[in-house]
Amino acid sequence: MMKRVLVFVFTSWAVLHVRAQSFSEVTNLLDSPTVGVFAVGTSIIDVNSDGLLDLYRFQGTFLQQPDGSFLESSGDIGFKNEDGSTAEGSTVFGAIFGDYDNDGYVDAFFEDLTAGSRLFRNRGDGSFYQANQETGIEIFSALQGSVWADFDNDGLLDLFVGGDGDPSGLFLNNGDDTFENASANVGYSPFRNVYGVAAADFDNDGDIDIYLSSCSQFAAASRNMLFRNDGQAGFTDIAPSLGLDDDRGGWAVVWADVNNDGWLDLFVANQPVSGAGIESRPGFNRMYINDGAGGFTDMAP
Repeated sequence: MMKRVLVFVFTSWAVLHVRAQSFSEVTNLLDSPTVGVFAVGTSIIDVNSDGLLDLYRFQGTFLQQPDGSFLESSGDIGFKNEDGSTAEGSTVFGAIFGDYDNDGYVDAFFEDLTAGSRLFRNRGDGSFYQANQETGIEIFSALQGSVWADFDNDGLLDLFVGGDGDPSGLFLNNGDDTFENASANVGYSPFRNVYGVAAADFDNDGDIDIYLSSCSQFAAASRNMLFRNDGQAGFTDIAPSLGLDDDRGGWAVVWADVNNDGWLDLFVANQPVSGAGIESRPGFNRMYINDGAGGFTDMAP
C-alpha cells in the first residue's frame, strides 16, 4: 500500500509540474528526415543503458548523445541486417521494451502485422540479437498489440500478445530465459481482432489485469474484453458485467488515474466503422471512470 501511495503522490506532482512548462520543437536534433517516414511503434527508452533516453521508431533507432543530439544507430545495435534491410520485421506496428531476463538491460519485442513477430535480447552492451527460438516465443500470426507485465507475481516479466487475425496468447517467464505458452490455460487464446492492449491493476488487489480493445467490420467480433487476474495468471472476462464490452471499433486503450482518486480509469480510442457490407458504428471514444467499488461510468460526451 505504501508503494502505491508514493507513486500516486509523485505522479500528481509530476503532472502539475509539467503544466507549468512550455515546449519547443527540437526535431532538428535527429540526424534523419522525419517527413514521409512510416513512423509507427514509437518508444522513448534508454536502449543502451547509458542514462540517456533514446528514441525508437520502426526502421530507426536514435541514440541520444551527450550534447543532446540523436544519432541513428539501428545497424550498430542489431536492428538492421548487413545489407541494410530492417531486422525488426517486415511490417512492425508496435514495439515494447522490457528487461525480461532481469540483467539490467532492456530487451525488445516487435509486433508485426504480416510476419512472425520478433524478440530481441540485449547482450548487455547495447546491442541486440534475435531470441525467439531460445526463449520459446515463436509467433507467426499478425499482431498489433502486446505488453510486458508480471502476471503471476514472481518478479519476472511475462508477455501478452494480442492477435489480429489469429488468436491472442500469454507467455509466462520461467526464470531461465525461456517462456511457457500458457494461452490455453487462461481462457482467451481464441480471441482475435485485438488492436490495443493495456495491463494494469485496476482493482488494486495486487495483481495485473488486462484490457483488450478490438476492431472488426462486424460488431460481434469487435467486443472489448477486461480480464481480471486471479493472482496466478488465471483470467476471467468481466467486461460485460461492468459495461466495458464496447463494440465501436477499439484501436488504442490506456489506463490512467485521470481524477487523482487512487483508482485507475480507462480511456478507449475508437475508429468509426462504415462501408458496404459492414455494420456501421460511430466510433465515439470512451472515458470510463473507476468508482473504486467495482464499477465504471462512461464520462465521454
